[in-house]
Parts: sequence; C-alpha cells; structure tokens
Amino acid sequence: MKKDYIPHEDSKLDTWETNFVSNIGTVATALSIPSGEVTPVTGAITTHKSSYTASTAAKAAAKAANSTCQSDKKEAVKEIRKLANRIKATPGYSEAMGSGLGIIGEDSTFDPTTAKPTISVKPTGGHVDVKFDHPREVNGVKIYSKRGSETAFTFLATDTHTPYHDNRANLVPGTAEKREYTAYYFIGEDAIGLESDIVSLSITL
Repeated sequence: MKKDYIPHEDSKLDTWETNFVSNIGTVATALSIPSGEVTPVTGAITTHKSSYTASTAAKAAAKAANSTCQSDKKEAVKEIRKLANRIKATPGYSEAMGSGLGIIGEDSTFDPTTAKPTISVKPTGGHVDVKFDHPREVNGVKIYSKRGSETAFTFLATDTHTPYHDNRANLVPGTAEKREYTAYYFIGEDAIGLESDIVSLSITL
C-alpha cells in the first residue's frame, strides 16, 4: 500500500505546497487542464500557507512571551522574598505590617537553626546539575565543592533556583574526576542551619 503523497506534518506540507504551486502551471499547460480548475486549488494553497505562517509566528511569539513571563516571575518572587525576609528581621516589625503586605504565610515548622538542605547531583551533557530543595523561608543555597586532589571544600556558588549548573572543566582534562558537593541554606547574605549531606559523583570532561 502506497503512502499518502500529501504530508501530514505542517512544516513538510508547507514545503510540499510550495513545490506544487511552482510546478502545477507547467503540468496543467502540458495536459491542457483549464486554468479554472487550477486557480481554486492554488488559491486555497495560498490562503493556507498564509494562515500557516501566521500560526507559526503566533506560536513562536507565545512561547517567547511565556518564557519571558516565567523568567520575570522568578525574578519578582526572588526579590519579594528577599525584601520580605529583610522586613521581618527588622526591629519594629509587627504582624499587622506583615498582614497588610500579605507576607504572612501559613504556620511553618521551619527552624532556621536546624534547617538542612537536601541536594543531589547528576551529570548532564558537559556539566553537573546540582539540584536542591528550596523552602519558602530561605533565599536559596550556598554550594561548596571539592574535586580531584583537593583536600578541602571551597565555596562554589550561591543559587536561588534549582538546579545549579557546574560548568567547570576537570582539573585534568579527559580523565575521570571525583566531585563532592555540600550546601547550606541562606537568608539575606548569611548561611543558616546545618550542612547538607555530602553527595558525590565521577565525571569525565
């Protein structure tokens, strides 16, 4: 059984229609097919190609707008939480102030003295993804790392949105390298709570 000659995928159909319109005139003339039978078809194709172009542009614009919206949302929420934490930590702050601003959430069992991040690592492409949980009470995590022959953990990065991408090349390129990671939550500029469990992996970059 032969396949249908008209593609079902929109982008392939658009290319097919362009070819059809380009060649139908020559074929119709050679076969003495009246233009009255060809014109409705080419007209319908032209209309469809126009709507396809508009639809494709609209989808691209919607995707870009949604991406921008999500990025702006993350930035706005980050800044709101940062200022809200600052306000709540300032002498003179009252529950009435917090209620008026809408920055009082449900009762929480979060204890900043014992809070401990949960992190995990995964090699992804040419980097390591460091994933972490993010309670609403904190701004993010401070990540520390030790790799290869290093004997002590050193500060790697501060991140507010999981995952963090560790794009460093191996100390000895092309050879397997053990990397270890640990983290603390932070509020404002200060690390709080307890150190996460150490997680590790071997990666060759």
